[in-house]
Amino acid sequence: TNQETIQSKLKQEIEQTSVDQKTAKFQCDQCEYSAVLYNNLKRHKEAKHEGVRYVCDHCEDRFKSVRILKIHIEAKHEGVQHPCDQCDYIGATSKNLLMHRKINHEGF
Repeated sequence: TNQETIQSKLKQEIEQTSVDQKTAKFQCDQCEYSAVLYNNLKRHKEAKHEGVRYVCDHCEDRFKSVRILKIHIEAKHEGVQHPCDQCDYIGATSKNLLMHRKINHEGF
C-alpha cells in the first residue's frame, strides 16, 4: 500500500543517515552539516540539496522554509508590523524588533 511505501522510504532514509552516538547528532550524507534533531536535518537536505522551495501564493517569491515564507506573508501581504516603542523602527518580525532594542536602546 501507499502507507507501507512511505514508511519503507522513511525507514530507509533514517538508516542511511548516520548518527553520532556520543552527541546524538544526525549527519548529512551529502555535506558536513549535522543536527541534533532529525527534522532539522530533513529541512536542511530539502533546502540545500534537493532544491525544495516554498512559493508565496501572493507574489510567487520563493523561500527555503515554511517559517520564512510565513514571515514574508505576514510582513509583506498581511501588514503585520513590530514597531519600536522608543523610535521609528518597524521590524518585520518580533525577533528583529528584539535585536533592534538590544542594539539601539539597551546596548550590547
